[in-house]
Amino acid sequence: MAFAGPVPSRRFVPGALSLAAIAAVVATAAAGLGGHASGRALMAALSDNYVLRVAGFTVFQAGLSTLLAICLALPFARAAHRRRHLWPVRAMLALASLAFVTPVIIGVFGIVELHGRAGWVHSAAAQLGLDPGSYIYGLTGILIAHLFFNMPFAARNMVRALETITPETWRLAAQLGFSQRQIFRLVEWPAMRAVLFPTAAVIFALCFTSFAVVLTLGGGPAATILEVAIYQALRFEFDIDRAVALALVQIVLAGTLAAMIAAWARNVPIEPPSGGRHERPDLKDLGPRVTDAAAITLAALIFILPLAGILIPSLAALTPARLADPTLWRAAGWSATIACTAGVLSLAIGLGLLHAVRELGPRLGHMRTAAALEGAGSIILVTPPVLLGAGLFLALRAHV
Repeated sequence: MAFAGPVPSRRFVPGALSLAAIAAVVATAAAGLGGHASGRALMAALSDNYVLRVAGFTVFQAGLSTLLAICLALPFARAAHRRRHLWPVRAMLALASLAFVTPVIIGVFGIVELHGRAGWVHSAAAQLGLDPGSYIYGLTGILIAHLFFNMPFAARNMVRALETITPETWRLAAQLGFSQRQIFRLVEWPAMRAVLFPTAAVIFALCFTSFAVVLTLGGGPAATILEVAIYQALRFEFDIDRAVALALVQIVLAGTLAAMIAAWARNVPIEPPSGGRHERPDLKDLGPRVTDAAAITLAALIFILPLAGILIPSLAALTPARLADPTLWRAAGWSATIACTAGVLSLAIGLGLLHAVRELGPRLGHMRTAAALEGAGSIILVTPPVLLGAGLFLALRAHV
């Protein structure tokens, strides 16, 4: 039902304040960088082969990480949905959420504990007289880390999509005697396809801006992404022109990505799970049992073992002396304070933007303006945090 009459301007105050806060931060950072950048040097940096090579590797590693995460999540999601009556599978799905929200640097420690030179994989290989070599640093390590963080996220989304399939559909598939290929093509794939592309877009965005993973596991200049290159240009050379050039390339690429995510996200149907337990017609077949066991085992190697690599050494290090260390609790207090403050501010800004989007879109019919305002919430996908922080520092260092 359309709303007639003018909308009081006060309804736009929360959105205007939120947009002003975002614009103020970005403008302040841009002013700080602009005072130290040279137009001629910036153009030279944009034409530098190094910038183009870093941009190419950034897109390549993000695309490859996304492809691997989706391709490995798909068989695990099918297996988890088929074997969800087993408690180990339900536990793995619960731990999948833990892997996605694990702090990046902590997750990297778990991966190094598993795959490092003194890690579990090398120790097991040594018992067999094998030497897998050092593979954790470089593109291989980046891919392993991205799989740990993102494959469980993709699998959970696909499992939720499979749960929207109605019991009537499964009964019909059983009555018609569908083969494994027909079940996937006619029943499972239409449900998973709805979340596949939005999920892939989100994973690509996370891998595209994966600063901590590439910084710790990149292994050198050959495996550097735009975010890390910006950090290196500022931290080691204080080359603002190159940093801005890298940032401009990232803004163009990430802006295109954000637009694609917004376009795909609007096409995702939101349906409740079908509820209740229903038996799939392929539950007792031998073929699915073998493939499910392989998919679940591979998923455990990808994200369960690194979680164990985090938890086991951490629990072993919890001595009374460490727990009594005031530095630990001081750091924990600051972490909680910063997290809560940032969380409250982020929610306030986000709610203000959503309020304005609702007023402009459904109420007034200005859908394009509402979509543009909503896109302000994707600023983190476009603006490199390292460059934003450097710009704020340069602009405000004389006042703090």
